[in-house]
Amino acid sequence: MKVFKYLAPVEDRFTLFLPAGARVLHAEGIDDKVAIWALVDPRAGEVGRRFRLVSTGERIEESGPELLYVNTFFPGEGLVMHLFEVTSR
Repeated sequence: MKVFKYLAPVEDRFTLFLPAGARVLHAEGIDDKVAIWALVDPRAGEVGRRFRLVSTGERIEESGPELLYVNTFFPGEGLVMHLFEVTSR
């Protein structure tokens, strides 16, 4: 197992391809990207994992049970962003 960093766009919905069984550890805004650190087995095949990024006060269409909280971070300019993994649908 190793900890790897993955970069994703700052978009409200995105898919990130991670090794199967990866455990997301942390997320942070870095420049114009979302950096996601995960504990992975680099030999495992990759699978698409869906994420939802919302700002404070933004409406979330998905229901609570579908969302797994990852982290809250402050990308600058007074923004507060919250990253969730979408676990179903």
